[in-house]
Amino acid sequence: SAIASPLHPVVLDAVEEGLRLRSKNITTSPLRLIDNSIEMYDVQFTVGKFVERFLSSRDDLNMFTTEEVEVIGGRAVGALMRLEDLEWEWNHRVTSSGSFNDMGVEEYMHEVGLARGLEQTDVGAIDQLLLDDSQFARSRAERLYGVFLMSLEGPGVEASGNVIPHGSFADFIDDELQIELMRPKQRK
Repeated sequence: SAIASPLHPVVLDAVEEGLRLRSKNITTSPLRLIDNSIEMYDVQFTVGKFVERFLSSRDDLNMFTTEEVEVIGGRAVGALMRLEDLEWEWNHRVTSSGSFNDMGVEEYMHEVGLARGLEQTDVGAIDQLLLDDSQFARSRAERLYGVFLMSLEGPGVEASGNVIPHGSFADFIDDELQIELMRPKQRK
């Protein structure tokens, strides 16, 4: 069995905290396009500043190399910039999976970071759930970050011929079905 990446817990903390902050819909620090007054640049700037502040608040980063801290920051920015896309993609993969449907997808929604009993398009209700339920927030952060790693970062790094410290595998998820759903879809 592979050794779990020491980078993932820090990135997961950043993604979870970012999800919770985004849920507050603060117009002065937007992590999503809240209304017509907010430009994508505002979101990008806020994400960058959020990750910078998050990393500077950590007292455990001295255990990582400079390259590893850069990977942590890059992954946090990458995942937070794509939250809406990752949310849509994960919801689609889970709800259209024959395997999950056979098990009764409703039973596993909360466990896989999807809001049981809510439409995934009900942003306000999901935001409130993220603020009220830390277990749901962590589960959602894990699944979205897993999709980011295995469907975006991993294939991109592999295609470029580069190597990232500790790889791009979601070793914090121990359910093989979920791991399979996180892998890039093969074109037919």
